[in-house]
Amino acid sequence: MNVTINSQVLAAALRTLVKIVPNKPAIQILSHVYVEAGDQLTMRVTDLEVALTSRCAAEVLMPGTVALPAAKFLAFVEQFPDDDVSIGV
Repeated sequence: MNVTINSQVLAAALRTLVKIVPNKPAIQILSHVYVEAGDQLTMRVTDLEVALTSRCAAEVLMPGTVALPAAKFLAFVEQFPDDDVSIGV
């Protein structure tokens, strides 16, 4: 997966998603955000009662998927300046 996206757009989407991520989930994967790069960047989270999906316009150079720790990913993205960033996995 290789994607280029504005850091502030990504951070805003992640801030919304993190609101439903459980603090101490019974199943560890529930603390992660599922990131899918296809025609656009799609991110999904769930707490097994509520699911939330966010889609962002992005330049997808190579499609793919990855699950990242939601809170850590947001904290990392919030440190970037307001500019395009590339994410490669």
